[in-house]
Amino acid sequence: MQETKLDSVDRSVTQNLWGGNNFEFRCSNLVGASGGILTLWKNDFFRATNIIIHRSFILLQGVLFNNFPCVLVTIYAPNEVVGHRELWEDLMRIKANIHEPWCIGGF
Repeated sequence: MQETKLDSVDRSVTQNLWGGNNFEFRCSNLVGASGGILTLWKNDFFRATNIIIHRSFILLQGVLFNNFPCVLVTIYAPNEVVGHRELWEDLMRIKANIHEPWCIGGF
């Protein structure tokens, strides 16, 4: 899930979206009137070992299907050029230190 436009997200909100209990989630808060990212995943599908929450992305480093180390990133990119450039610079700094395959989703 991408932009939520929610000030905060709790387990009850995510359970209504997910429809079950076997999941984890992380969220970033709104910045002004935009943003608010929500990422949900099934516990038996992905196990997160490291989580980085940024105003424009949520990065999950972990293990997929119990044997495939990878990085999943949900991105909400700013529209302005400077913010866009800063976002990608931040991600590239992180990527330089994480060598698992990356899967990026966003808009």
